[in-house]
Amino acid sequence: MADTAVAISSPSSFHVLKNLPKLSLPALAPVQVNIRTVSLRRNISGDFDFIVRRTQIPDKQGKLHAVAFVEPVKFRNGPPRPNDIRYGLLPGDQLLQINGTSIDVLSRNDLSTLMERCGSTIELTVRAAPELAELCERNELDRSAIGDSLMLPANAKYQANANTPEEERCWLIHKNGFTLARLLETLPDGRMKIKVMDLEMDVDVTDVDKANPSCLDRVKDLISLRYINETSVLHVLRQRYGSNLFYTYVGPRNIICLATEGPKTATTVSLFKGCRRQQIPPHIYSSAQQAYRALQMSGRNQCITLSGTSGSGKTMQLRNICRYFCEVAGWTKALSYDIISSALFVLESFGNCRTKSNGNSTRFLMMFSLSFDTVASLRNASIQTFLLEKTRVNRCVTDGKVFHVIRYFLQGADSELVAAFKQKNNDSYADCQKDWLKLLDTFTKLSFTEKEKAAVISILTAILHLIYAEATQSDAPRSQFIHMQHAQQAASLLGLEIEQLTSAVFRKNLSDTVSTNPVSRFSLSTRNQTGQEALNRFTACLYNELFDAIVRLLNRRLGEGGSVSSSTITIVDYPGSQFGSFSPDAVHPRNLNDLLYNYVNERFAELYYDVCFNEPVEMYKREQVEADVEQTQNSPHEICRLIDQRQQLSNCVDIELRSTEKRGLMCILDEEALFPGATDDSFLERIFVHLADSHLIRRGTNPLTFALRHGLDSSSVTYSVQGWIKAAQSDYTDSSLTSLLCKSNNLTVKTMFSPVTNPVAGNTTLKMRKATQTIKLDAAGVRVISGFFADFCFQLDCITSCIKRISGLHFVHCIRPLSTVDMHVRPDEFLNIQYVRNQLRYLSLVNSARAANQGFPEQIPYKYFRCRFQCLLKEQNTSSEYMDDRAISGKILEELGVFPHRYRLGLSQVLLRNDLLDELEERRELCLSGLIEHFQQVCRKYLAMKWLAKRRVQEIAIRCIQRNGRAYAKVREWHWWRLYIRVSPLLAAT
Repeated sequence: MADTAVAISSPSSFHVLKNLPKLSLPALAPVQVNIRTVSLRRNISGDFDFIVRRTQIPDKQGKLHAVAFVEPVKFRNGPPRPNDIRYGLLPGDQLLQINGTSIDVLSRNDLSTLMERCGSTIELTVRAAPELAELCERNELDRSAIGDSLMLPANAKYQANANTPEEERCWLIHKNGFTLARLLETLPDGRMKIKVMDLEMDVDVTDVDKANPSCLDRVKDLISLRYINETSVLHVLRQRYGSNLFYTYVGPRNIICLATEGPKTATTVSLFKGCRRQQIPPHIYSSAQQAYRALQMSGRNQCITLSGTSGSGKTMQLRNICRYFCEVAGWTKALSYDIISSALFVLESFGNCRTKSNGNSTRFLMMFSLSFDTVASLRNASIQTFLLEKTRVNRCVTDGKVFHVIRYFLQGADSELVAAFKQKNNDSYADCQKDWLKLLDTFTKLSFTEKEKAAVISILTAILHLIYAEATQSDAPRSQFIHMQHAQQAASLLGLEIEQLTSAVFRKNLSDTVSTNPVSRFSLSTRNQTGQEALNRFTACLYNELFDAIVRLLNRRLGEGGSVSSSTITIVDYPGSQFGSFSPDAVHPRNLNDLLYNYVNERFAELYYDVCFNEPVEMYKREQVEADVEQTQNSPHEICRLIDQRQQLSNCVDIELRSTEKRGLMCILDEEALFPGATDDSFLERIFVHLADSHLIRRGTNPLTFALRHGLDSSSVTYSVQGWIKAAQSDYTDSSLTSLLCKSNNLTVKTMFSPVTNPVAGNTTLKMRKATQTIKLDAAGVRVISGFFADFCFQLDCITSCIKRISGLHFVHCIRPLSTVDMHVRPDEFLNIQYVRNQLRYLSLVNSARAANQGFPEQIPYKYFRCRFQCLLKEQNTSSEYMDDRAISGKILEELGVFPHRYRLGLSQVLLRNDLLDELEERRELCLSGLIEHFQQVCRKYLAMKWLAKRRVQEIAIRCIQRNGRAYAKVREWHWWRLYIRVSPLLAAT
């Protein structure tokens, strides 16, 4: 497909097709969701056991529409049964009519009145949520007979193209997307003769992809396609997205998500609880259920990694996953979703901002860990944050691209706090004021003390005063604040003297703990720093310390559920990529932070590539099995090494050999930042001295720019190196800023930072980085200054190494259907084919689906396989005690009639195709269901016999009492008996 990519991206490849009229994408089949009519009766309490909820939901264009949901009060866990569909309501059902009356024009009061006037029965017309319609999918023949499916068959118009023979079906790729064509003949010299739109033409082989049968247009798992190629995958995603089916499997542990909004109701969690993968449709909840089920069965840690471009909905899916775990495993009430949602809101306020492509862009990397005890109940959570874009705090506060909390504070805080900043109320004033009040309420909900809230507000106000104070443009040691009033306010809020603050900002005399070791090269490289640059650096470090303090306070509340933890599920969220967005990079080139975050995306793409391609190949060799897996031509390793390749001959005495050694782009930046005379121009020249032979980098059209080919050579991004040398010069103020704040005269500020006076001993994150050699310490335990990118890369290496050590890796690939340009230019379009194609390429989803289809993605140790599936063997064929687990596993598969090409027997484990494991689980369930039914019969018989024996004793006792009662009734009037009962007590007394 690499050749196809080149052909598609070149406009000249469409010269044959440019004059064809009406060449468009295939028609979308209508949404196949069945409308059901359900009759319900009043219960004993007088209601109908359902609730009605009205809300507004956006469509694909973002327009809000009022809808009403009707949901049962109680619903059993798992997929709905046929009777549930015929005679009952399902979670997520949309209400259309009540007793034949449409509710679209009814208000809330009219709806309540209509329901009250109903008699003993009520008739509801409902429609299931489209994304859940696959829960009870039936084949075409069974739908009309059974009538218990949520899906309806496609109409005759859509089935018109199904008459084309399978071997002749193909996709013609053109500049507008793709069109279904008919293959007539294969010509020599790489040409093909096809028929499209009643016209015959000769096209290149690279412009044609094999098409699958129409019955696979909405297949749940991409590896189930007969022909896995880019166009077929795009067609499946487009058909599913057009039917509001936003999720698609890509193998056993990967899922594609095109959802722009979360599930419309939280009650749908019950439909996925306790289910296996083959029992539930593709959904974000099904991915979470897979991870939770793997944790329950193996007891091993799991990891869910969210990947995708900026604005694709990764943060929203993080919330959905947390909601699912809280609903499924939160029966102990140790940690609720309300607390987690509040913590995430605080993090988004301090770490998210607006960008050109996303209104809520994450500017830090987060590892959100949920801890479970031995019975898989949720106990506590913890947050680790890395790589915050702290320099964004220095952006102009009027452009709206600062962190959200800055906007909330300036527009929503008390007038006494923000009067000095002279902010004008804009259109978002009411929203910012509402969000600021919500943030303060969230602090209280998360157990922030009044002192801690006051400290957060004080530091935030001090940061703004420092930004407004500004500094002279002279050298930093001779600089002063321009607006001294703002500087004095900042010093007062921080609890420092103005001289102490001035010295800390411009002279970098933060504390006595700063290393006194001479670092001449760093000192020389930073001696030409201006006062404004020093002020910006200090402000950024101060905001970073505030962010770390916020995370510590959040972890304190999230960890109140107890320290008992058996296993964890870690959710990784990081800033989305900025490439492939069709934005004019030549006019607005990217900066250093964009390159760093794009590099983070490339590193996680490299991790995914290793998991899908390299590790399976190594495993096949280790297990000594043969697997015909197609190798990809491109990999993310090349662009990653172009950026981060380190120098290996740094200690070599041969200066010429050391200078000619190839190194990465950012390593060159670290070296240039050490030299006193280095400039942005010299840095750009050194880039092409070392990397000019690479096809992934070229010079830009404008001065001080270069272009990188990101996403497996699918997208070109232009970067401007202006200011990179200044930004990369070592920042050694943040290591001692905490110690300075701990000496503050402001008690609230001092108390907030006192727990981390010794950062090496008290911060668990720093401990972890020290253990993985991400922080360099000298013999006295004081941090030694290292390069800008070295610190960044060390943190990223630590994160990826932690993820690789987790046994169960699950990936959620979020794909953005439309780019930012499409939303303004083509608001009626719901899917940009070329934009989605680029995302599929750089995420390697098509290649990974093909590798999973050709390989054996499921590996089970022999001992576990024997223990789990030996019940499928017939009793007379059970193996003797001398047969090992490998022989037993092979015998199980042989007895079940499994074809040899569907499995491999390795040295230590059995390797299975993806669909084979699902079949084995189904057979095991059927086998055990009979055994369990028999066991239930025996139990019921035993309980019935015990009840019968007890009943017999009771009957004998009753008859005895009745007989004695009748005898007493006969003699109680007898005079001698009356004399006897009166005299007998006297005899005992005598």
